[in-house]
Amino acid sequence: MQCVPLDNCGCVHNGRYLTVGQAVVDKACTSKCVCQASGVVNCEKLTCASGEVCGVRDGVRGCHVKQGQCSISQLGLLTSFDGMSGAMGAQGVFVVASLCDETNEMWFSVVMDARACSTVDTLYVFFKETAVTVNSQHVTWVNGRKVSLPSKVTSDISVHISEKTVIIEKASAVRLTYSLSKEVTVIIDSSLSGQMCGACGNYNNNSKDDMRTADGKITTDVSVVVGSWSARDFSRCGL
Repeated sequence: MQCVPLDNCGCVHNGRYLTVGQAVVDKACTSKCVCQASGVVNCEKLTCASGEVCGVRDGVRGCHVKQGQCSISQLGLLTSFDGMSGAMGAQGVFVVASLCDETNEMWFSVVMDARACSTVDTLYVFFKETAVTVNSQHVTWVNGRKVSLPSKVTSDISVHISEKTVIIEKASAVRLTYSLSKEVTVIIDSSLSGQMCGACGNYNNNSKDDMRTADGKITTDVSVVVGSWSARDFSRCGL
């Protein structure tokens, strides 16, 4: 044990030790407490701004910029970026979410293979520089080569596994999760709002236009929307 100057001593706050300068935010993001020198804790009221949401991101709780989230449950229930929800129903290979502008450097496309049943059996994630494939057993391939996880694919693309879930990330713009229970989540930065194509919708904060097929027709059936985003470059043999 080594003695340190009093000004370097940390703080004990709600039973948790904090180092000098360390901050902690409560679960509702209504207060932020900072450990100051000599064991003094200074707490201030906190309010998330418009366009922010309270939550944990990268292990840090606080007010974070809102992100778009689309999910497919293990029962085949799809919930779009804008909150439209319904049974996926259709079987096949479909584009879940894709940046519409293929010339954009941030372009990516998420394709799900649900040919065996109406749940995701294989997930394909395409970026401009690489492609990642994950099957339902979490066996993973990068550009056709089987890899062990975690894997640093490029300087800004990584694949790792956490709590029985494979996570594919590109910088802070795109985050894909695929669990052993076959649940898929696509999380994208709010800067991509209005630029999305695919079964997850266009992410324009308007759920009403999510019931639109790839060719622009309005429908009341989510399975028709999903079916319209068939990935044409995958074989349909056997369907």
